[in-house]
Amino acid sequence: MVSEELRSGFLMEQGRRGLLIATVAVLGSSVGVIIFGSPLFRVLGFEYSSLSAILLSLVVGLLVSRRTRDEPEATRSLRVLIPEILFLFVLPIGASLISAILISNCALWDGVVFYLEVALPATIIASTFGAACGMLAGKKRSATLLYITIWFGTLVLSFLPGYINPQIFTYGWQYGFFPGFVWDDALTLTAGYAIFQIMALAVAIAFLQLARLRKRPLRRTASLVLLIVSLVVVIAIGFLSDDLRIESSHARVDNFLRGKIAVNSQTTVRFLPGDFTQDQQRLIKGNVLWYLHTIRQQLGLKDTTRELTIYIYPNSDSRYEYIGTRTASIAKPWLGELHLTKGSLRTLKHELTHLLMAEVGSFPFSVSWATGLTEGVAMSIELPYDGLRSIGQQAARVIQTRPHSGVQEIMSFSGFASNASFTSYTIAGSFSRYLLDTYGAPSYLKVYQSLDFESTYRRSLAHLEQAWLTSIKP
Repeated sequence: MVSEELRSGFLMEQGRRGLLIATVAVLGSSVGVIIFGSPLFRVLGFEYSSLSAILLSLVVGLLVSRRTRDEPEATRSLRVLIPEILFLFVLPIGASLISAILISNCALWDGVVFYLEVALPATIIASTFGAACGMLAGKKRSATLLYITIWFGTLVLSFLPGYINPQIFTYGWQYGFFPGFVWDDALTLTAGYAIFQIMALAVAIAFLQLARLRKRPLRRTASLVLLIVSLVVVIAIGFLSDDLRIESSHARVDNFLRGKIAVNSQTTVRFLPGDFTQDQQRLIKGNVLWYLHTIRQQLGLKDTTRELTIYIYPNSDSRYEYIGTRTASIAKPWLGELHLTKGSLRTLKHELTHLLMAEVGSFPFSVSWATGLTEGVAMSIELPYDGLRSIGQQAARVIQTRPHSGVQEIMSFSGFASNASFTSYTIAGSFSRYLLDTYGAPSYLKVYQSLDFESTYRRSLAHLEQAWLTSIKP
């Protein structure tokens, strides 16, 4: 009797310690984002909700997995843990609502809705996976390792549709919705998002029922029914993922853009039938052929037999429906395809440059790891932005009128995004044009891969920047 009381007290003490650690992790991270985060992430909105969902999915899942044991205790343990789970769930939104007293948020109610839509499913699914891991593993360390494996494994798998399909958006139970590395003014969570979360919860429930059957095979009727229902839901949604707008495959896009222009044996343009006259189609074909020739000639790229596909959508709304962006032309060099609208054909040469530079790009996206070089080379041979000024003249005006952090930061992985978009693109393009004109294409292709300016040009990046500034001063 005494030993049982001691064991119960020990487990209770461990539970309090685990909750304290989880509280510090969730609350500390939330406050840190609010104090030190960018304006986009520090206020209650979609971005803050996604960060909170990632944090809660990890912390709550680990807490539940370490506090859940074999099947008879599993349901009871999870039920007992509900107040603690709810407590952790309200910490991020509570901290953000308090901060709203000092930090203005013009869309506070929208932020509350986003938090419920994104962070709540992540917390529920994490609790379910955590309970299954605790039942299967038995020991805390094993349960922790199993949950972390599932968490990271499903996270990586969630990004695969955005990598292998035309779409740039993905869904994941840990973060909710990832719209891709583009910015659209209006962001909404569609029915496809809700259906994906149902599928993710069904996977977690199926995993929990498998754990229950393994631990208590004699108590199998209810678990078998739940397992079968969950698997049916998962299989049905997975089979219909294209129709349900969870994924957007090449077959779906090709079925929409059925018109075809055979530019050459390797390059195809797809469009909505009726969007272009025969004369316009001939003009597009001629432009693509000329751009491919001039880009390869200027950059010293080979005329490979790699297949390229150019998708031209009738408008921004249709492009948003099929790949997930209204504002940006998208190139996927690793797939050899780009996505434009009729109204953004002026960016065709820019985007084709990305596709052809895949020849010297790095895994896994076939581009340079320096965004400044990736976008800089495309800007350097793009048509003049306004039809009048060269990229060097534009850069000179930017330096005179806009704050910027300099070439050295813009050429880094994160520095490009930390400046205003127009500033980063213009400076990177002008600097790349200077390197190509002064040192030739072979050296640029080399630094595009290695990112080692000093080894390639025998000069430091700071020295190259000063020489470039001198060249554009007039």
